[in-house]
Amino acid sequence: MPYQIKYFPELKTQIFADDNDDNDDNQLFLDEILFTGEDEELDYDPFDIISYDTIKEMHDDEYVSVYDDSSITIKLKSIILKKQNINALEILAYCSPFICIDFLIDKYDSIKHIVNKKNMIADYLNNELIEFYYGSICPGYLEGVEQEELIELHKDHLMIYEKISTRYRNTKLLSFFKQQVESFFMMLDENSVSQLQSENFIKMTDIDHPNQTYMEFD
Repeated sequence: MPYQIKYFPELKTQIFADDNDDNDDNQLFLDEILFTGEDEELDYDPFDIISYDTIKEMHDDEYVSVYDDSSITIKLKSIILKKQNINALEILAYCSPFICIDFLIDKYDSIKHIVNKKNMIADYLNNELIEFYYGSICPGYLEGVEQEELIELHKDHLMIYEKISTRYRNTKLLSFFKQQVESFFMMLDENSVSQLQSENFIKMTDIDHPNQTYMEFD
């Protein structure tokens, strides 16, 4: 019978106790319950036994930065590659959209099949990036950000979009990344747009900006 988290109430209480300052119990939980059978065939999906929120909470316990792996995301990546598990990919996006994006780019040849058939990936990335950049209860990353940083964000997301668009056919995913590029572009002022024009970044996008100028021909 598959493990169920409800069968381990004492262990769960110990793992998420407020005074638990180390990750030993988390690792035990991962190795002995959640990720048991990582290298063998199972007749059930291990990610059906625990909520996405619980796994994200364990990832957040080890949080360093939005770009750094935890033991959770490392194991999720392993499961995705070995098992082609779409639930694990969704949880990876939920834990950290930035780690997930890098994974999508770096491992596309191994995971493009499951990514192309699953639209929910775009939803998880969208929800988490909106929360990060714009915030909800707390201010988002873009609160008071300077134009120079917006330029770099636009460039970064443009390069991500270019890479994703050459690797995947998931239209919802491509649309999401294109919208990310457009949203940063529309936040730029006239000087920033001019700078991007001079660096030939504008011509790579197909959107109009109110501060964008065009050459006129007779």
